[in-house]
Amino acid sequence: MQGIIYRLDQPLKALQLKVPLEGKYLLRPVHSSTMTSARQSANDPLSFRFFSESDRSVVFCFCPTDSLSAAAAGHAWGRATQLVEQGAAPEEIGRFVWSNSTVGTTINDISMFFRGSATLTEDLYLNVGRLRTTVDAKGMAILSSEPGGDRAGRALAAYMLGLAYHQVMEQAIHDLAECCRDDSKVNGTEAMHAEISRFIASYYFEAPARVFTTEVGPLYAAIRERLLLTSLSHELVDQLGRIAEIIRVERTAAESAFEAKLQRRLTIFGVFIGLLGLAQLTQTTPAQIQTFATGWKTAFTAGPAIPVLSPEQQSSLTKQPDEHTEVPPHKTKRVRHDASAQNDIH
Repeated sequence: MQGIIYRLDQPLKALQLKVPLEGKYLLRPVHSSTMTSARQSANDPLSFRFFSESDRSVVFCFCPTDSLSAAAAGHAWGRATQLVEQGAAPEEIGRFVWSNSTVGTTINDISMFFRGSATLTEDLYLNVGRLRTTVDAKGMAILSSEPGGDRAGRALAAYMLGLAYHQVMEQAIHDLAECCRDDSKVNGTEAMHAEISRFIASYYFEAPARVFTTEVGPLYAAIRERLLLTSLSHELVDQLGRIAEIIRVERTAAESAFEAKLQRRLTIFGVFIGLLGLAQLTQTTPAQIQTFATGWKTAFTAGPAIPVLSPEQQSSLTKQPDEHTEVPPHKTKRVRHDASAQNDIH
């Protein structure tokens, strides 16, 4: 079993990716979010969509080849172009080979298929159980004394999952860096931080193979190490932490600026209210102040309240006795009677 893996950025809208992943050798969040396409034969292309429920889902296509020749690679490219929208092109991201003792494929042939040179030597292969495997920057090769079958399919799915993780994390690091560098994208930093953090919590696992899959787990460990997935995840988490700190500092600064602005407005408002009160106080007449003071004095001395009259009221009271200065008539008559009496005596 051998072939080339392509990334389909714009897969055909008619491409059906609804078949659940066979077997249950990956953790449930990974298994349930991985969908494949149906195939009529083993030579048909096989498509995978990883992280189907995420905004960062990835679509790969594995196109089998009948040999490791350049002509077979060209034929695989032609088949992959039929799975993308018009104007789009598939991107080759890796190659996969499962070779057993009955096949005449040699380590040198694999090296030429991956690198175009004989530099991928036997000492670069690791023992994983009963398998000899190598994960290169250009692909993954497994040497076995047995035919691949389902085991080859599981190894291929694990390798493609590692490639999917690598693609998503590398793109996320790039997107976050762009948001921080580009002022026009700064406002989207917080939303992107939340989206990437949600993806990591939902889909990324250091060891996505389930414990009882004794072969897939060690194979994926080799894949993770060669693709630097642990380093990438640490880099991404560290970047998210730094961006979260930037968001916190900027938000604190914005809140402090808002509070200072609000405090200034409240101070201005208080001064305005004080001026209004002072203006109201200057409109009070001296008579009103004197009446107020007398009332308080009476309250404290418990004496009768003597109202303080205004100048107008005092002038009206001084005029009132003049209107009653006439002597009553009966008193006048009495004075006259006394005077006549005195005259008679003399």
